[in-house]
Amino acid sequence: MSKSKKLILMIGPHILGKGGISSVINNYKASGLFVEENISYISTWIEGSFIRRQIHFLLSILKILIKFTTCNVKVIHIHVAQRGSFYRKALIIRISKLFSVPVILHLHASEFDKFYGGSNNFLQSIIRSILAKCDVIICLSESWAHYIKQIQPIAKTQILNNYVVPIKPKPSTPKIYDLLFLGRIGARKGLFDLLDVIRNDLDHLENIKIAVGGDGDVDELFSYINSNNLQKQVEYVGWITGEQKEQLIHSSRFVILPSYGEGMPMSLLEAMSAGVPIIATNVGGIPSLITHGKSGFIFEPGDKEALKAIIFSIMDNKIDEAQMGIESLALYNQKYSPEIVLNLLSNIYKKFN
Repeated sequence: MSKSKKLILMIGPHILGKGGISSVINNYKASGLFVEENISYISTWIEGSFIRRQIHFLLSILKILIKFTTCNVKVIHIHVAQRGSFYRKALIIRISKLFSVPVILHLHASEFDKFYGGSNNFLQSIIRSILAKCDVIICLSESWAHYIKQIQPIAKTQILNNYVVPIKPKPSTPKIYDLLFLGRIGARKGLFDLLDVIRNDLDHLENIKIAVGGDGDVDELFSYINSNNLQKQVEYVGWITGEQKEQLIHSSRFVILPSYGEGMPMSLLEAMSAGVPIIATNVGGIPSLITHGKSGFIFEPGDKEALKAIIFSIMDNKIDEAQMGIESLALYNQKYSPEIVLNLLSNIYKKFN
């Protein structure tokens, strides 16, 4: 590539990987953003053994150095989570600054507060130093931007919502499932809180049907289902993508995420775009996605009594879920559509022309 042509270098996990960051990057690529903004993508993380991941990261550093020395890189856009992801990207940020390349740090972390709060004083000083070096820190919500400002007051934060390629609403699709959970199976996503509610009130919720899609602690999920005789109520559908995911969302009355920590969950945005109402916890960027009682339901993480009340109202047909779906779709179109989000991102890039 000619060094005279300005290039945006984007950094993140492997584009074919699982997880929210890979989904965001795939959506950028599918929208044509890579071509429109002249973006070159380098993966710094790949699933596999420890040795494979380290070799992949070292090769990515080499690729970045080649780009810096052979291309006119106007800005580097770095997608980051927490813990190892942050420290790997910290090295890339320092290298970028050695080459006088401006840095956009795109913070997707669901537990950055726990990561920072659990670090010792020395590591906290490193984290603050790295945040200060960034020219823009993209946060997924007001709450995350506020937190970053708390720990590093000179941080240059900007809010940019995630977005998904919209799923066309199909309100006439028969509803097979009452609730659909999409995400990593484990403690953080709160799936077992949901299952506890079902187990503890099985007499009232005997007819509920829940679909679970995702990866993670699958063996623990099956063990829980079998030991509590929930085979009739809970169906594991595996890691799903594409048309299968769309069909599952259309076939569900609500999409639920009782999580303890989030950035801006892609599964909830997908549900909203399909006109399906959502149930989720008051963490991360989730509160901006839900008008409680109007487009869905929101509750505090770990509050099983509140979750039970919501589920009871659904199963007792005390709510107008069709209207909730309409409200959820309207909110998506107002704030989270590709056109709105990509225009905001393009304006961020223009700062570095």
